[in-house]
Amino acid sequence: RGRRKQIEPCSALLRVRMSSEFASGERAVCYSGGLGTCDECDSQGSCICSGFFSANSDFILMDRSRWDEQQLLCPIFIPLLSSLYAIAAIVAAESIRRGASSLKFQIEMAARNKQSYCEYLPPAILCLGLLAMATSIAPAAVKIFVPNMVFGVDILPSLLLFIKQILFTSASAVYAFHVVKIALRNQEVVIGSQKRREAENRQFFAQCFKAVLYAGTSMIQLIAAALGTSGYSASFDQQVVLALAVYISEAARLLISACLVIIDHRKLMRSFNASVESAKAALRLASGTSAIEITGCADEAPISAPVNAAAQRPQLSTHMQIYQDEVDALERAATSVKRTGRKLLAVAISSLVMWFVICVCPLLWNKASYAMALQCVIQSLTFLTIVQAFAPSVSSRPRRREVVQEL
Repeated sequence: RGRRKQIEPCSALLRVRMSSEFASGERAVCYSGGLGTCDECDSQGSCICSGFFSANSDFILMDRSRWDEQQLLCPIFIPLLSSLYAIAAIVAAESIRRGASSLKFQIEMAARNKQSYCEYLPPAILCLGLLAMATSIAPAAVKIFVPNMVFGVDILPSLLLFIKQILFTSASAVYAFHVVKIALRNQEVVIGSQKRREAENRQFFAQCFKAVLYAGTSMIQLIAAALGTSGYSASFDQQVVLALAVYISEAARLLISACLVIIDHRKLMRSFNASVESAKAALRLASGTSAIEITGCADEAPISAPVNAAAQRPQLSTHMQIYQDEVDALERAATSVKRTGRKLLAVAISSLVMWFVICVCPLLWNKASYAMALQCVIQSLTFLTIVQAFAPSVSSRPRRREVVQEL
């Protein structure tokens, strides 16, 4: 490839006005196009970045100097981007600190109950999540201390991002399967063991599909970086096409994830409600009367309802207390799952909106660096929520069944 002394022509959408004075060797007019406008540039047509701004944008690199071209725009405000990655790294470090304690506790529980890690999934979830958070700190450090290395162009940050995405998606998929598995096991008396196994198998393949889909979409930016490093996709136009492929695939993946979260959450709440009703029926049958006050439906009762009801109800016999504890435990678990499902749905929808806006607005195509940083923050906060669900302070509360402790 020969050295290029001027910017290659591009589509009218992206490059509306470039100076015809390049050929005559006179002062060049700054870049102005679909991605923005440079206010000040040097005699070679390179945009001059003022203050804390930079041209090191992810996926569509505005600093073309490594390919002997001009610097087009300065879309990155370095303090803001570095602050977002610093927040992501701090939250990830806190998740690792809490997750290590939760992992030790869950391993002890598995050993105490003599359960294999294939059946008792919390240790696997926490291990995958801890690896994902450790890998999340690495690209954040690269973006803070080596800002000229960008996703989708340089191999190192792109590879770290790919590994982190795979680990985090695997942890999220196993966690979703674990929660659904627990709910189905609670309802086995109602639906039967055969239907429970069939439902578990369907959920397993659904989560595998989601993990494979995420792996496929995450590969695009890694492929783009490999092509760029080898010189096959160094042109501006090719980087724009690959960047759009990344943005569209992210939006599509998040749309599918949001739909799966909605479907799974509705099925899970129906399953819990059926389990609660079944436990209430068993309590009424054991008592021989319907006069005993039983706490309300999990969908309608406030979080503190089981505790208040337990304090107000008359003293029950040991045999009756077992059934009442079952109802209380299921209602607490249903409330917790409902709250967690809403948080996961909010994360998926907010991320979907963010990537959709980037896809449809060309002015944001070279500003996806902020979206990547926000996504790192969101993922770190999401795993911190998962860690809290397995923390000793939550899991060690009195329960009728150890199965509720797993939630």
